[in-house]
Amino acid sequence: MFASIHAPGNLPILLDCARRFSPLIEITSPDTVTFDIRGLSRVYGEPGKIAREIDRSIGMPARIAIATNPDAAVCAARGTAGIRVIAPGEEGRALSALSLHLLGCPPALGELFERGGIRTFG
Repeated sequence: MFASIHAPGNLPILLDCARRFSPLIEITSPDTVTFDIRGLSRVYGEPGKIAREIDRSIGMPARIAIATNPDAAVCAARGTAGIRVIAPGEEGRALSALSLHLLGCPPALGELFERGGIRTFG
């Protein structure tokens, strides 16, 4: 399982929070960190409780997502407000309504998708 925290302009705070939960952290973008939370269920319980503990620990408004793979966690954190926990196997359904702009494609590729009527993950 992976957690992702997204809060524009707050990378140092995001890193500090992530370090409280895991040594395995990736700076996904200047506004997002992603980290491995495997094993934390022994301390905090189910993924929803882990997400709430991350939210409590960060001490500022942020978007938090937990998913079985880091890419799903990153997209969910960037694309949904508050806390989002995606159950294993539900990634496609959970992310389907999100805008393709979250992928950060080059503009030409984004325009190609747009002309083809492809606007969401679904």
